[in-house]
Amino acid sequence: MNLKNDLLDFIKLSSYKSDITNSGMEVTSFEKSKFSLVPKTAKFFVFENVIVDRKTGVILNSNFAPILETLDEMLFWNPTLNLGILGCNKLFEDAISRKLDKLLDNINEIREGYLDKPFTLDSNINYIYLMHAFGWYPYGHLHDSIQRAFWFRDNLENTVAICSKTRKLVDFELHLQAAGIKSYIDPNTLPRFFKVPKMLYGTNPAALTSFIPESYNWLIDGYNSLFRQEVTTNKRIYLSRNHVKTGKRGVINEAELIAFLRNRGFIIFYGSESLKTTYTLFSNADLVISSHGSALVNTIFCQNYCRIVEFCPDNRVDLSFKKKFKRAENYEHYVVKSDSDYNINIELDFLAALLE
Repeated sequence: MNLKNDLLDFIKLSSYKSDITNSGMEVTSFEKSKFSLVPKTAKFFVFENVIVDRKTGVILNSNFAPILETLDEMLFWNPTLNLGILGCNKLFEDAISRKLDKLLDNINEIREGYLDKPFTLDSNINYIYLMHAFGWYPYGHLHDSIQRAFWFRDNLENTVAICSKTRKLVDFELHLQAAGIKSYIDPNTLPRFFKVPKMLYGTNPAALTSFIPESYNWLIDGYNSLFRQEVTTNKRIYLSRNHVKTGKRGVINEAELIAFLRNRGFIIFYGSESLKTTYTLFSNADLVISSHGSALVNTIFCQNYCRIVEFCPDNRVDLSFKKKFKRAENYEHYVVKSDSDYNINIELDFLAALLE
């Protein structure tokens, strides 16, 4: 048996299905689709005695074979989608083949690492898988992982979440509580490889970075129950991201821009605020301005009347936040010139005209 060939055959049979209308990824000249190794009728699985790699999120059965239905995020995550190759089967298959080589190397590493120091979680606990293929959560995709709990939403009272590293995420526990999850394992306390006697695994109900209406309402109701308050509106917010990746994906003239906006009553949001403050700001906002970046995830808290203005680099066009399912309907997406590191200028005259 050639595991790589078997995986490629499985992918060819199950993954050349696209739903362009639900995809927000547009990094080249055409929109990208959400591929899936999971049949449309399969919403969740209950696995027994599976082995998990905390670093990559790979799930193997007791024979150390990958569970195919759990590989979506690992195989179809960027840069595969960024290569602009979905219109060419040969290039797509080559990219997937390279990812499979890496996956198979990981499997050998998992097998050796687990057998060297076997570690098993408590067999009396039901665990739910909420990990990310990166081994940590990019904030822009946090809800991709949390939405895995959607299919178990009525049976989460006594479950413990298996999570990736939270790195700089603020108030991660509150995000889980909004999803109805009261307990989770700190991944820093786990060995890299471990066995889970019983694990609930939910598929992501939506395309990457988005929601279906049902999962959106479920999660927003959870946030509302944590922070419910009277909506006062009239908040104007600018989302800064120059501190996130120094020299990359920032706003070149941000100092000038911030001074301009502060003079017009804007609050500057940096992403280090508490989740309660974030919820309060965005749920009371009537105008949000930002360059493309993960802080735009917080627009899921905005009311339907909020106006959102996003500036996106022309060499990294991404419509995911505009197309993300949310209450706010007034979303303006402007593509502007950028340098090779995706840095942009936001022209003040143009912005002044928008504000008028």
